[in-house]
Amino acid sequence: MMLTPQGLYDLVKIDNIYFQTTGGGICFGGGEPTMYANFIKAFRQVCGDKWKITLETSLACSFDDLEMLKDVVDHWIVDVKSMDSAIYERYTGRPSGVSQNLSRLQKLVPNEKVTIKVPAIPDFNEDRDLDADMGSIKQKFGFTDVVKTTYKVINR
Repeated sequence: MMLTPQGLYDLVKIDNIYFQTTGGGICFGGGEPTMYANFIKAFRQVCGDKWKITLETSLACSFDDLEMLKDVVDHWIVDVKSMDSAIYERYTGRPSGVSQNLSRLQKLVPNEKVTIKVPAIPDFNEDRDLDADMGSIKQKFGFTDVVKTTYKVINR
């Protein structure tokens, strides 16, 4: 049985007072949450505007998805993987659309609503790659909340 936006709301509304008091809400994360743009938009209609909706995304989505979510999402956390197309493709196994979608996001969403995460990915990039990515994101797209993160490798 699939959970509906109303069903999700019914599960989490117990925290309504907490969300309103702290300015909190719901964070939709991955896989890739933009694949569920219609669900997220419908959830916003159910929960109202007193809860914050955050999206943690790699922006592997269409322009239509970004357009649909621009007024729904309060804060965007974007994991770019890498601005270097070769590193991105080697890590993800698919071509990069990061620059194109960052450009789209920049046109649709105010800078203060966006955090860009540039991850250190063991065996895929180095500190100099991260520094270059951060500089490129700030210069080319004007995003100011750009942070380094580290992926942890878990050996099983």
